[in-house]
Amino acid sequence: LMKIGLYLRELRLKNNLTTKQVEVKTGISNSYISLIERNKRKPSAEILN
Repeated sequence: LMKIGLYLRELRLKNNLTTKQVEVKTGISNSYISLIERNKRKPSAEILN
């Protein structure tokens, strides 16, 4: 079972995006994105929508 952080990281890399680019597109800070990708934080349902 793949953890959500790893899945989101792979999806971001597949689309050739940096965490900064994701921040600009989503309004979620790149540091928080990094924490989610490293499974240090769980994303809220609001973020996943």
